[in-house]
Formats: sequence, C-alpha cells, structure tokens
Amino acid sequence: MKTLVLFDTPQGLYSLMLSEMPLPPVEGRQYVFSGKRYEVIEIIECLGTRDETGRVKGANEKLMELLTALSGDSTEAIAQLARVTNIGAEDGTKKTPGGLIISVGAVVPDDFEHVVFVRCKANNRKVAARTTTSLAQMVKSFASGEPAPSGE
Repeated sequence: MKTLVLFDTPQGLYSLMLSEMPLPPVEGRQYVFSGKRYEVIEIIECLGTRDETGRVKGANEKLMELLTALSGDSTEAIAQLARVTNIGAEDGTKKTPGGLIISVGAVVPDDFEHVVFVRCKANNRKVAARTTTSLAQMVKSFASGEPAPSGE
C-alpha cells in the first residue's frame, strides 16, 4: 500500500511518499527542511477504506476528508492542498495517452492509497559550539586535502 505523508510545518505543507523515507515518522523524531529543524508533535491517520454506506473511498477523497477535518472547512482544505510543496521523487504529474502532461492537485503525488498527516513544530535548539567547531575543522580539512583532526 502506497502512503502519502503530509508534513505540516510553520513554513507550510510538504509531501512525499512514505517509501521515500528512511524511517517512518514518530512523535519526537526530528527532520530538516530547507535548513530548518522540525520536531514531530502529532501524527494523524485517515482510518478506513470505506465510507459509512460501504462505498470504497478513493485516495484523494481520503486526503480531502483529512484536511477538512483538520481545518474544519472544505474551502480551507482546498486552499491548503494548493500550497503543498512536494519534496519527494514523484512530481505530481502524469502523461496522458496523447502525451499531454496533467498536473494532479497541486504537487501532491497521485499514486497513493493512504494518507498520514504529520504536524511539526520548529526546533530552534542551537548545536553545541564544540560540535560546530569540529564540523568546521572537518570541512576545512576536506577542502584542503589534509587528514581530519583527531579527537583531542
């Protein structure tokens, strides 16, 4: 089953397929997007593959149901979907038999069956100065071709 993961950050919504992640999202795990650190504070999954009448729900229907439940308004859910930034390998487009490229939604990949919404908060903890210095020394030694400094 292909799962779409939507990351909600203060900078906006990011999407990618779960199969493209080295580890699945869990509360407390940290991620980096565009040079900023984020910590997972909540994970929300859309349950069920059928609606209350027994009809099978499609992937886009699950996505809209989830976004509508989170925003409380279907118009806002559509607006959120339009602002999604795809950070995965799939580009959200597909070719028709005639060769035309059709954009699906905003840039959300179209080949998924399940949706996971991951809410993140900014994590502004600074890296320890000692670690930063060691990293700077290592980068300098790689650039000059010298051996890396030993851990004194």
